[in-house]
Amino acid sequence: MTPLGCAEGIVDFIKERLEANDELTNSGEKQYKVYTGFLTIGMSRSEIKDLAPAIIVRTTEVTDGEKETVAVIGIYITDYDEDRVEGCKTLFHIMEFLRFELLTNNPIRMKYNIKSGSMISSLPDEQPYPQWWGSIHFEVNLPQPKRNFSEVFQ
Repeated sequence: MTPLGCAEGIVDFIKERLEANDELTNSGEKQYKVYTGFLTIGMSRSEIKDLAPAIIVRTTEVTDGEKETVAVIGIYITDYDEDRVEGCKTLFHIMEFLRFELLTNNPIRMKYNIKSGSMISSLPDEQPYPQWWGSIHFEVNLPQPKRNFSEVFQ
């Protein structure tokens, strides 16, 4: 399991949970695009509107400690809504949905273990209206690479 493979596995899980959620898929709500990596930057309002709503998942950091390897997974959520008062509520809703699904299904697919107490959700005060964004970060244990000493001494 590589850091990229972990991010891709979490993307697949999120897609699956979004499809299974009647409230999000059958209510006429916006359909979320889910990506691994980075989202293209929209230059015009129409480009930004076409990109949203989106969920982007990537590994932001990997630490190889003495006893474990830990990847920090960042989930970035963006939406487009011109309503200055209520526009942020869709973002709040999807962030809570993701947080709930990740924590109640941990370890994700019995493979990606979110370290207890590591999840942080963030909604910056500065929002690029009419685009809204937030993020969720958490730590996942990865198998630690070990040197194969049998090959060294042959």
